Parts: sequence; structure tokens; C-alpha cells
Amino acid sequence: MQRNPLRVVARSACLVALLLVAAAVTAAAQGSFGADFIRVPQEPVGRSLAGAHLGQVSGAAAMAWNPAGLGYTPGAEAVLSHATWTAGTAAEWGALALPVAGGGVGLACGVFRSGALDGYLADGTPTGEFTPTQLHLALGYGRTVARRLQFGAALEGALEDDGQGHGYQAWAANLGGQYTIGRLELGLAALHLGPDVEAGGEPYPLPLTLRGGGSYRVAQRAHVHAAAEWVAQEAPRLLFAGSWGPSASLTALAGARLIEEGLERAVEPTFGLTLDLGPTVFAYGYLPERNLEASHQLSLGLRLGRSP
Repeated sequence: MQRNPLRVVARSACLVALLLVAAAVTAAAQGSFGADFIRVPQEPVGRSLAGAHLGQVSGAAAMAWNPAGLGYTPGAEAVLSHATWTAGTAAEWGALALPVAGGGVGLACGVFRSGALDGYLADGTPTGEFTPTQLHLALGYGRTVARRLQFGAALEGALEDDGQGHGYQAWAANLGGQYTIGRLELGLAALHLGPDVEAGGEPYPLPLTLRGGGSYRVAQRAHVHAAAEWVAQEAPRLLFAGSWGPSASLTALAGARLIEEGLERAVEPTFGLTLDLGPTVFAYGYLPERNLEASHQLSLGLRLGRSP
């Protein structure tokens, strides 16, 4: 039985409208972000592709980029990653995806550890070093609702301890959709939709992020990716990337983020590699961070079995 194409288009339009309404409501707040660490890319393949692969991501990695990708989880899989910056700053992240009828469920956990910081009172008196710690948790579900259409959602929580006896927690939702048209894979994601964070008696909005784009297969092992990204209170940016596999097991990844801040424009390059050995996948990703300097990320992916 064939799906009614008008119904598929209508469902996609409803998803887009939902994401845009949620974005408008959340973006109304002004000021610095709360739980800003949840913006840090948590998985190296997507990091290497500048986050432009929204329509192509699937399985456990979907927990980092687009929960709709959980809709394609043919077997249980896990991803463990480690990222480092200068001054002892590091991030650990792991995700598990399990197939269920019609889609998949995912669970992710991340810890972001800043290096030691110097503390001061309002009058400038030093209080010694302290080390903030941030924890990020997420639970997601994705489902194939039509032959080429997938939706997904995730609930995420962020907990922060500033190392000086103060902390806060935040709750948000992630929504996403994917649609395939021949060689073209389209994706849309709205991340970190939630209420303001209360810290120090002041409200801070979460870093609401909207991304939309597509991936096109130009050859058997070659893809090009393009997307647009908008973060609340920041200028929109364009994301471009490409991936090419000289062999079935090795894939080279490269991308760029075009960023505009005031009158200044900058291009942030990204690149990486994946080595797919069947039951295990190794990945490396590089991304310069404006606030944290350049970072390197490694991950180990495990395919734990295929559903019958």
C-alpha cells in the first residue's frame, strides 16, 4: 500500500511549525545562556561534519544531533567518546541505542569538566581554586512514521556544580525529523527547548539551537552536506561538509562553519576520520571552539548485535 504524498508533506509541515513555534517562545528571553556546556559537540563524526549531517545521522549518534535518527536503529549499538581542550578541560560522553518496534530508543550521559579556575570575592579577595563539573543526561525515542519519514524526541537534563557549593539544574526537550528523497536525506532538529535556568537569583535562557539541512550521495561512498544553524540571540550561520571513503572501512570527513559576529566573519574548519571494522568503529574529530580553543575528540563505537 502506497503512502499518500500529501499526508507525508502535511506531517512534515506540522513538525516544522512545531519547531518554529517552540523556538520563538524559548528565544524570547535575553542575556547569557544557562547550561551553555550542552552546546559542546558530543560525538566526533558529527563534529567533523560541522553538524551539517542532520538527515543522515542514525543510531546512538542521533542522541547528540537529531533524535529522529533513532528511527533507524537496526541493532543495539553504543558510542563512547572523549574530548580534550587546554588547561585540563575535558568532556566524556556515551550513548546507547536499542531497536524497538518501528524505531529505536536511546540513552546518553555526558560529563564536562572545566580546568581549575581562580575564585575571587566581589572586593577582589582570592578564595582559591575551584573546579566546576557539569552533567548532561538524555533519554530519546525515534520512530519511522512513513516509508521515508522519521520523527524523534528526547528529554534532557543538565546539572551543574560550580565547585564552591552552588549549583543548578535544567530540563529541556529535543525534537527532530528526517525525510529521504532518492539520494537526498533531509533533516531538521530543534535542541534545548526548555525554561530559563535560575542561577544566583537571575534567569538565564538555555542555548536553543535550530538546524536544518540535507545530505546528498554523489557516489557510493561520497556525500556532501549543507545546513543552516541558528542559536538564540546569535547570528545565523551556514554549515558545509563532505565525506569520502577511499575504502569500505576508512572514511575521511571535513567541514566548515561560517560564523558572523557583528561586523566580523570567520570560517571554522572541521575534519576527522572513521575506521569501521564491523563490530567496532573508531572515530577522530577536530573542531576549533571560540571560547575553549581547539579541541580533539576520539570515540569508540560498538555494534552489539542486529535485530532479526
